[in-house]
Order: sequence, then structure tokens, then C-alpha cells
Amino acid sequence: VSRTGGVLVVRKTMTDQTVLEFEYLAEAILENDYNVIIISDSPLMEHDAMYMKLITERVQSRRIEREARRKASEKIKESRKAAAEAKK
Repeated sequence: VSRTGGVLVVRKTMTDQTVLEFEYLAEAILENDYNVIIISDSPLMEHDAMYMKLITERVQSRRIEREARRKASEKIKESRKAAAEAKK
């Protein structure tokens, strides 16, 4: 990890062990709507890039699913509350 002209530079190679670490990074990027550029300098550049894209898409999909479940849960709670009030 180093700083270059106000830019945080993190050097890491993609391995099976770093997948979880990248998932946390991808989640933070998506959650905070950061505008980032990830540059791979590994010998397997294309493979790593596609792998990171796949992980990012999975994280985004999970976020969308969580949001949909939360909204559905709120609707169920509201309908139960309305039904309970209607019985009174």
C-alpha cells in the first residue's frame, strides 16, 4: 500500500485467498458509490479482471436481493398492521 499523488495504491495478486478480501473491497466501493479504477498488473491480467468483475457483480446482486427482501418484509409488516387495525 502506498500513496501516489493523493491516490491510494494497493498492490495485490488475485488468488483464492484474496477473493474474500476483494469482496469486502467491492462491497465498500458499491455501498459508498466510489468512482474507482482498478488496474491489474498481474501476469494473468485478463483472468484477474474478469474474476474481479464477476465478484463485483455477485456483490451487487446480493445487495439488490437484500434490498428487495427488506422492502418485501416492510410490506408484510404494513399489511399485518393494517389487518390488525381492521379487526378492531
